[in-house]
Amino acid sequence: RQAFRIVVASAKSKVPVRTGWLKKSLVTKSKRYRNGTFSIILGPRVHYYNTETGEDPAKVAHLVELGTAPHAIGEGEHPGTEPQPFMRPAVDENRNAAIQKFIQIVKQRIEPWTS
Repeated sequence: RQAFRIVVASAKSKVPVRTGWLKKSLVTKSKRYRNGTFSIILGPRVHYYNTETGEDPAKVAHLVELGTAPHAIGEGEHPGTEPQPFMRPAVDENRNAAIQKFIQIVKQRIEPWTS
C-alpha cells in the first residue's frame, strides 16, 4: 500500500472539490486472498458518506471522473457533466514512481531472508 500512496496523493491534488468528501475518501487498500495473491485498490472508501447530506463519494467518483451524458431527472432534463479526470491522470503520471517504490519495499523485506 505504501508504494501506491503516491498515486492517491496525486489524485487528491487533482480531484475537483465541491464538498471535500470525495477528496477525503480517496485511499489505498490492500486485499489478500486465500490463494496467497493480493491486490491493491485505489479510490474512494466504500460506505464513507456524509451523514448530514447522504453524499457517498464511492457512488459519484466515476461520474466525476468520466462525466455524464444528458439525461432525464424528475420532470426535467439534466444537461450532463463534463469529465473531470483525477484518478487516471494520477495513475498515468505516477505509475513508474509507484512501481519503483514497490520494488524497493519488496527488496527491503526480502533482504533479511537472503542474508
